[in-house]
Amino acid sequence: MKRGPYESQPTTRMDAIIAPTRDVFRVGDVLNDTFEIRGLLGQGGMGQVFDAYDRLLNRNVAIKVAWPTVGCVAVRKEAQALAAIRHPCIVTVYACGVHDGTEYVVIERIPGEALDTHIRRRTNGGKPFLVDEALDVLATLADGLSVVHRAGIAHRDVKPDNIMLAPSGRVVLMDFGVFMPEFEVARGAGASGSPAYMAPESINGNIGAGGGFLVDVYAFGVVAFELLTGEIPFPGATVRDVLLKHMAADAPSVRERRPDVPAALDALIKQLLAKDPFERPQSMEEIAHRLRKVRDTRTSDPRLRTPAGKINVDQSPRGPGDPARTTQTRARKP
Repeated sequence: MKRGPYESQPTTRMDAIIAPTRDVFRVGDVLNDTFEIRGLLGQGGMGQVFDAYDRLLNRNVAIKVAWPTVGCVAVRKEAQALAAIRHPCIVTVYACGVHDGTEYVVIERIPGEALDTHIRRRTNGGKPFLVDEALDVLATLADGLSVVHRAGIAHRDVKPDNIMLAPSGRVVLMDFGVFMPEFEVARGAGASGSPAYMAPESINGNIGAGGGFLVDVYAFGVVAFELLTGEIPFPGATVRDVLLKHMAADAPSVRERRPDVPAALDALIKQLLAKDPFERPQSMEEIAHRLRKVRDTRTSDPRLRTPAGKINVDQSPRGPGDPARTTQTRARKP
């Protein structure tokens, strides 16, 4: 089953660890006399994320904790890195603490739905993202990733499941659970990420200096393709099939599926999906600039304009146990 952006992905992550069957915290627990646990938002191979309430500041928050088998270092490193970043596209870290010997991180609770769910709902409803809507989301996401990269961090699991669309129109990158400082990536980390979005060099372990950033660039290209077409570029019946296509198959054309997509945008996405990392755009700043250039060209030509406005994030009431709230089954993504 697909999982939400507050979760790790045990069935789709290359670095997943078998999770314990018992929750780290229980509903009603109060951490440090401040954070009341209200429920489980999600869990995966790396840990759990809980819905919680901050009694001191009267606000809803999310609390992230690693499984004991994983250890607290990964969550602490993630929190320390994100705490140094200030950008609307990056989830905010509020606090860290220890409860009964377990370290936890308090993060911003983002309303809305995952981009993955949004894509499925609109595609299945026959109303895919307009080109200009997609350009806005992608340019904003590129801005956020550029800030992360300038901080020396490679996310390494960029995908629609880890991107939230808030009702306000805010685009937020989530789940830095497999992020790694660039110097550690260059030193030779194991394969990490989700197969449908993995760069060839991440699959074969040939990530060199600066390569972690280009892994994110490739995954961004997969997200761009999926946002516009409703499909991933390299589907397969098994994880092995998907990985082999990433390694050897040519990137398909977006325009073959969406003739209304500008040629310049189609060319950019093909470049993002280049097998050779040095044939891709070398920075997210460059990508954001090229995306806005495409958008500006369309804005200046009345024939290409599409209605502007806030992206319609579904806000219909759903119960906390409804998987449609943050998850969706997609058998085509191993």
